[in-house]
Amino acid sequence: MGATEQEGVDIAPDALSEMMRLTEGDMRRAIQMLQSLHRLYGEEMDAQAVLDISGALPADRVARIFEVCRSGSFEALTALADEIIADGYPVSQVVAQMLDFVLTAPGMPEATKAKIAMQLAESDKQLIDGAGDHIQLMNILACTMRFCGAK
Repeated sequence: MGATEQEGVDIAPDALSEMMRLTEGDMRRAIQMLQSLHRLYGEEMDAQAVLDISGALPADRVARIFEVCRSGSFEALTALADEIIADGYPVSQVVAQMLDFVLTAPGMPEATKAKIAMQLAESDKQLIDGAGDHIQLMNILACTMRFCGAK
């Protein structure tokens, strides 16, 4: 019997899958997230609620980041960065999710993956050291655009 059954909590299967993915198997984080979900959403816990609680971007939004970077449009890139910041997503979370996406991206050359991963690591360090979110996000996106070969 799982924690949800023991506590009498009903959670949608897609929400449970999303929660497991985001907590990376850490049971304490999963239980804390489940408690927060239950307090804020009651019985209406779905995958979007999990994303809202965690501060994570939806997978399609992460994929859109790479679409915009491949487009070569700096205007679209700037608009995307402004949108991400305005929506309140932590840039450190964007970095982590971009890295996950890059590592599993089919068809992306390994050299491109390595360059993007190095840039993400450098930007993550800058964020930890107190650099501005918007500047680091723009740097990450512009470098990703360059590494993806956008013209």
